[in-house]
Amino acid sequence: MKRVRLYLALFLPLLCGTAMAQTQPDSAAIVINSYLKNLGHDALNWQTVDIKSVITFSNSSDTLIMERRFAFPEYSYVKISHKGETMFGLYSTGEEFLMYDTARHSWDVTSESDYLRMLAGYDIRGPLWNWENMSILAEYRGTSDFEGNLVYRVRVHDPLRGDREYLFEKTTGNLFLTIELPHEEQKPAVDWRAIHEYTPVGAFLFPTLESYQANGAITIITSQVELRPFNKSDFKRPPTIHEYY
Repeated sequence: MKRVRLYLALFLPLLCGTAMAQTQPDSAAIVINSYLKNLGHDALNWQTVDIKSVITFSNSSDTLIMERRFAFPEYSYVKISHKGETMFGLYSTGEEFLMYDTARHSWDVTSESDYLRMLAGYDIRGPLWNWENMSILAEYRGTSDFEGNLVYRVRVHDPLRGDREYLFEKTTGNLFLTIELPHEEQKPAVDWRAIHEYTPVGAFLFPTLESYQANGAITIITSQVELRPFNKSDFKRPPTIHEYY
């Protein structure tokens, strides 16, 4: 399967002091929307997307398994497990929203707003897919040199996920690096997130090799993606529910 590899140096000080190009008011929208068009996710509606990921850590021999399944616009399922035990989970049919309670070892009803806030970090469409409808403010920061390659820089304020700077490869338009920007109130839990490799699946483009740094440790996420016709039976409701409001 053909893969698209992106360059990446993990030393962010290289970004400092680079020359910025003249900005234009609508440039942020052009860069973001071009990237989203490249991914081709708009055509995913009512197809089932299965993603199975292995999560490894630079400071531990532990391995986590992440399973994600989507059939847009309504169905979604996320489960992270360690040695067969569920550590985190999300499930929705678009009408009800469930979250796994680790302390109680059960799936429980949650609000739509809380569900969507948690799902944002696992949605395969990425953090910008619905940006124009989510009160996200985007500012084009021009171009800069990154390891000898020209990149577009866009800074956003996201009410759900905080302030970030996104770097897009100019030659492909693809996002390859997200830098978390600290607030005065608190430091982000993650310093940066990187996409090292995209893989075409049918007409769609998915990130299949990712990493992020948190507290000095690097986490690697390697994924396999499968696309197939939608079948409602793929989204069985978790068996144990403790409903509360």
